[in-house]
Parts: sequence; C-alpha cells; structure tokens
Amino acid sequence: MSQDAEIRMGTPWPGPGIVATIVLALFLSGCTLFGGLSEDEELKLGLYVQQAKAFMASSRYTSAQQQAEKALSIDPDHFTANLILGWSLLQQRNPGKLVQARKVFNKLLDDGSVDFRTHLGLGLVRYQQGLSELARSDQLERWMTNRPAREIAARESGISVPNDEELQILITRAKASSKEALDAAVTELQTVLELNDRYPQALLTLGQINLLRKEDDKALKHFESYIELAEKTRSVTLDEDAWLSGSLTKPEEDLVRSTLEQKVRSNVNKEVTVRLAVAFIYFRNQDYPAALSHLDRAIELDPETILAYLNRGECHGKLGNYAEAVKDLQTFVKKSDRDFDEVMQRATTLLDEYTRALARNPSLRPTTHAERDGSP
Repeated sequence: MSQDAEIRMGTPWPGPGIVATIVLALFLSGCTLFGGLSEDEELKLGLYVQQAKAFMASSRYTSAQQQAEKALSIDPDHFTANLILGWSLLQQRNPGKLVQARKVFNKLLDDGSVDFRTHLGLGLVRYQQGLSELARSDQLERWMTNRPAREIAARESGISVPNDEELQILITRAKASSKEALDAAVTELQTVLELNDRYPQALLTLGQINLLRKEDDKALKHFESYIELAEKTRSVTLDEDAWLSGSLTKPEEDLVRSTLEQKVRSNVNKEVTVRLAVAFIYFRNQDYPAALSHLDRAIELDPETILAYLNRGECHGKLGNYAEAVKDLQTFVKKSDRDFDEVMQRATTLLDEYTRALARNPSLRPTTHAERDGSP
C-alpha cells in the first residue's frame, strides 16, 4: 500500500498491549493521559501552598507571594494559592502590587468565590487605593499655593510644571478616583458583614472610611461594635489553658505563649487606635465626658499612647479641669520625642493657657473618675 493510500485510510488504532505500555510509561514519567495533575505536581503544589501559608503567618509577604506564584504555575485556579497571593500583595502596600491584588481578588469573585476573605481582601485593596488618591489630592492642593514645591516635584518627575488650571483638573480626578475606590471598599466590606456580621477588620475599616467622610454616627456604630468585640475576645485569647496541652514541650509552650502575647498586643494596638478615633468624634461633637472615657481606657490599655495625653488634656481643659489638663499636657511634652511641629506647638500653647487659668484659681483640684462619671 502506498503512503498516500495509507494516509487516506487513516492510521489504525494501536492494540491493547500498546495502549497499556503507553499508559504505564506516562505514569512512570509523572504525566497523566487526560490533563490532570501528576503525582509529582500534586506534591509540589501542596508544598508550595504550605510554604506560602507559613510565610504569611510570619508576615514574610514577599516570600509568601513567591510561593503562591509557584503553586499557581502548576494550578492557576487553586483557590488557596490565589487567596494567599492576593493577601500577600495587599500586605506589601505597594501601589503596583495593590493593582495586582485587586486583579487577583476580582478573578476569585468572577470564578464564583463567596468566601468573606475574598471580599475583605478586595475591600482593603480599594480602601488603600482610596487613601492613596486622597493623599495625592491633598498634595496637589498644597501645590496650588506653593509654586516652588510644584516646580521641584515637576522637575524630579521629568515633566513640565502644571499651571493652576491643569493642577485643578488633576485634583478633581484624584478626588473622583478616591471616592470611587472608597465607595467600592464600602460595598465589599458590607458584603463581608453580611457573610460574617462580627468580623473585626471589616468593622474597623468601615469606621475609618466613615470617619474620613465625617459620617460620625456611622463611624461610632462600627467603632463601638469593634470595641465591644475586642473586649470580649481579649479574655478568650488570654486563656492559655485553652491553647496549651500536656503533650507540649517547654519550647513549644513558650512559642504558644509568645504567639498569644503578640496577638494580644496587636489587638490592643488596634483597640487603642479605635478609641482615639472615637474620642476624636465625641470631642468634635463637644461631648467631652464621652471622649474622656475612651481616652482613659486607651491610656489604661497602653500607658505609652503619647497622643492620648494631649487629647485628654484638651478635654479636661474644655471641662475646666485645669489641674488634670496641666498634668496630662506635661506628660505629653515629657514623653513625646516630636520636634517643635504644629502638634507640639499646640500642646505648649494649651499648657501655658491652662497653667495661667489654674494660677488664677488655685482651689481647683483634679476630679476623680467617680466624680467625673457622676457616681456617688
């Protein structure tokens, strides 16, 4: 039979013995017949994902990104690897990597992920992008009245110096981009709370966005829910007996305790930040006793919260508690390592004002917590 005739008739199927030989050869070489992962690839995939998780847990975000990318080179649709990649990019806080993280989280959502961590990740990406655009618009607005700074920035960027009209267009665009990003962040974070109505990071970030927008009632609602949750979970986290078992060695027990202490410290720092924000809202609305209660608690949680002494001193001054105001402001000036900037200038001005007020009426004395709260 000629070669042409053989082609027209088609090449015959191999016999059963040949098929068995091909399948065995594929198996031994680590390949599969129908496009699935080989045993070798499955092992590598699992290893890369576990390493990515370990790096995320130890805050080594660049390494976590690298391991997640290796895992995705084997299986581009692997949910956990995609999630770790998105979060590792997010945590690096680089504008370019935030864009990459946004793409990763959007891909997960497009693929049908309803995991609240996906919505949370995208919400935090959009929040960071909104803050970045807001900071950019603030910088551009400062350049409107500072021509030399504008010229220096343009020269460093290798562009021509924008005139006032061009600068105003850039400001408008930056503000619009910020609003768009923050609106998107709110949508994603609200979705998180629909899936998990007590998730602390969603409550915290929504409160921060509300604070930026001066939506005080909404900010207080989210911040106070966060504080309530933080107070409840602290006692649970501190219960070492729930985490330790008799089978642990001494180094393992020490590691558990160290990890718990770090977790508690991180949560305390967040709660202190939230209480300062809540105090600011109450102060802005002239509810000075409510502001004081949160500042007292912030200082109780962390006596080295330097800014709280300045804020509490000003609250005391508004209420006429000049002795307490002077004491807090002196503490702030003593503990603070700030240069003589606007904040330090404000502190020294208030200290001088309240010291003179106290000198005019030496009978004033510090009030107790019970007196301040109206307790008998």
